[in-house]
Amino acid sequence: MDATGLAYRKFLSQYPIVQCEPLDFFYECKRGIMALDKHLLSDLLFTSSWREANCGVWLALLAPRAEYKELLEKILPNQSLAESTLTLALAAIDGHIAPERKTEFACLSSVRSMLDEIPDFPAPLRIAPTPEQIPLYELERARICDALKKDHLQEALTLMRKGLFGYYKKDYRTWLREGAAPYAAGI
Repeated sequence: MDATGLAYRKFLSQYPIVQCEPLDFFYECKRGIMALDKHLLSDLLFTSSWREANCGVWLALLAPRAEYKELLEKILPNQSLAESTLTLALAAIDGHIAPERKTEFACLSSVRSMLDEIPDFPAPLRIAPTPEQIPLYELERARICDALKKDHLQEALTLMRKGLFGYYKKDYRTWLREGAAPYAAGI
């Protein structure tokens, strides 16, 4: 990430007017940092799979804040996959850098500096379905499965694009491009 950022650094401050494909990961990280707070970090670390937990640890490493320390320490015994990243995130928060980690911290400092060059932008998040919406979502999913079992592919495709199922299965970029609207019944 450091090498890519250095190679294309002149484009960072021009986002979103100029978007450089090799910097896509920078843009995604900046979006994550813009949305990250203690509540989102807690959700990433404790309510999903190891992928989301690793993402949360990574974002906390890129934007270390004292308020994240307790959450990161809480997951430390359970987090073997991102243990190195987690250790680095905790060290970044504390400011206690082990001598053997100086090179990694120099790269991370460079990456953080480059991320700071990207202008801040809104990073809306979709609200998870409410407990009342989950049965409706499951009903829609079951209807899609039934249509597929009956080889009614066109019907299944139509159902996949409607309702709660269609709203929550839409990828984030499409949702954002379409205005980041909250779910409204009947769409």
